[in-house]
Amino acid sequence: MKRNIRKKIFSVAICLIFIPFSARSEDCKEALSLVKKAVIPTFTKQETEENLNKAISLCPDLVESYYEFGRFYLSHGQYIEAEEKFKKADKIKNRLEHVLGIAFSQLGKKDYVGAESSFKDAIGKYSGNWQLLQGLAIVYISTGKFSEAEDLLRQGIQEDSNISSLYLNLGVSLEGLSRQDEALLSYKTALQKDNKQVSAAIYLARLLLIRDEFTEAKKVIEQAMFIQPSNPDVIALQVTVNLYLGENRLADDLLSRSKDKLSDSMYSSLKAVSDVKNGLGESSLNILKENYSKNKKDLQIARAYGYALSFIGEDLDKAKEVLLDVIQNNPNDGFSLNNLGAVYEQLGERDLAKEMFLRAGKVIPLSTTIRNNLERFQ
Repeated sequence: MKRNIRKKIFSVAICLIFIPFSARSEDCKEALSLVKKAVIPTFTKQETEENLNKAISLCPDLVESYYEFGRFYLSHGQYIEAEEKFKKADKIKNRLEHVLGIAFSQLGKKDYVGAESSFKDAIGKYSGNWQLLQGLAIVYISTGKFSEAEDLLRQGIQEDSNISSLYLNLGVSLEGLSRQDEALLSYKTALQKDNKQVSAAIYLARLLLIRDEFTEAKKVIEQAMFIQPSNPDVIALQVTVNLYLGENRLADDLLSRSKDKLSDSMYSSLKAVSDVKNGLGESSLNILKENYSKNKKDLQIARAYGYALSFIGEDLDKAKEVLLDVIQNNPNDGFSLNNLGAVYEQLGERDLAKEMFLRAGKVIPLSTTIRNNLERFQ
């Protein structure tokens, strides 16, 4: 009798275990199908969120739902939400990609302490992973620890020497250490590894401009324009290169076509420099003055305003005031240091001019313009 009762209890238990499992399995299959649909690029943001939320409601333990939701939020700059989803995914199943998601979400919201801790913990579990080494290096770059970043990135390159982004970030670290020749080589290597690495092209072109290698910078940025013609940083560099080479009409045409792709401050600052080059500085000066009075902390506007004032030379005291303010907030702004030196020279304050040119030369040691300015004081 007892044996029969045990059999019946066991049979009921089997039913309780397997009947719901069968139903849940179907729900989870549908949920997984929704997750796969959600990652299709043609869906709108709202549609993607709806599909992923429905997938979670159908199958709350499906790790893919939370992971893809985390990636989705990360791509849209919603770092708090991304971190939450990655943590839920990692709670269900601990995986490297979940830890990377958590750490990069923390990095995105500038929680450098949290990101550093997450990357270090993960490196302890998954030693020799170049993505983790690079992630921690980016934390150190963001906090000005360039030597530590360099060490990590070189370790990453030893693990996999074909990753373009490792050389890109190594270049950024080397620039931070004022080793510009090495940084230049690193950016070039990044492009050799992946000729569509637009970020590497941007950093390389900027460094070439600092070195006054305008023709070479033009080649690099034109290739980047071909790949990402709507990238505002690429557009700004193309305009800058054109202006340096005296191709003012090309610069003006590109600016007029690209106004809707640039921020107001970026457009205003580039337009001002263009107008100054074209002898139309007075009109731009008034626009810059108005924009500067509204937001003195906007570096692009402040730099452009200081440049225009110093170039036109009608109000050198105001130019000095603006550039001093820029340098106070950005003490390593080599261009503004150089422009302030030029202002001091025009005001007859030669000792202060030499000091500014020397400071600019330490920040941008390879600039021909700054070297020429310093030679006048030898």
